[in-house]
Amino acid sequence: MYRYTDNLNILKKRLSNLVGDVTTKNLFSGFGFFKNKLMFGLFLNDVLYLKAKGELATYIVEELGGASCLAKTNETHLSLTHYYRLPLDIMYDDEQLKNIILKCINQVKQHHIDEELLKKNRIKELSNLTIKHERLLAKIKVYDVKSFKEKGAVDCFVALKKADIPVSLTIYWELVGALAATHPYVLSKQTRIKALLDLNEALEKENLKPIKSLLLEDYYKNRK
Repeated sequence: MYRYTDNLNILKKRLSNLVGDVTTKNLFSGFGFFKNKLMFGLFLNDVLYLKAKGELATYIVEELGGASCLAKTNETHLSLTHYYRLPLDIMYDDEQLKNIILKCINQVKQHHIDEELLKKNRIKELSNLTIKHERLLAKIKVYDVKSFKEKGAVDCFVALKKADIPVSLTIYWELVGALAATHPYVLSKQTRIKALLDLNEALEKENLKPIKSLLLEDYYKNRK
């Protein structure tokens, strides 16, 4: 008696022999094929579809004679637009199949790396910061971690003030803490005093009202 999972297991064993250990996961609409937890293929209706984009997808279709699977499944996160089936002659050729699968796996891996790098460059990924801070800084054209670090907490806060965007001292401390990769409350007294002095100096240069703080009041008293 034919069983769908029989062919799945046969294919899984074959691909593991070709490219190293692969795993499968039931996706309701079919079974996903994974290498190091990254999905590179889909087994649907007894057909293997490989994930590919850009030049690799063009190569599969135009050079190898593959075909796109344009259907969409019931799973909202899984579109089959970027999945392609290979011609039977390649499916039966271990060497060719291995080469194209490795290309697909490498592309998925690189895409994952690119996403992680992009994620690390998102302002909301820094300590203390959220999407709220990211949207706030976008109003002064600070869109990523690099530009945020280059501009600094003082200049960002002043720019927000100059743009008449309401910001509190709490926001400033969160920005300072983010650049120091620590929670604002962990900042030393000396660091907080210097941060306030730098901020007020910058505010006064722009004819903006300086920040009042008990910390600064104590600082000036002790200097007398």
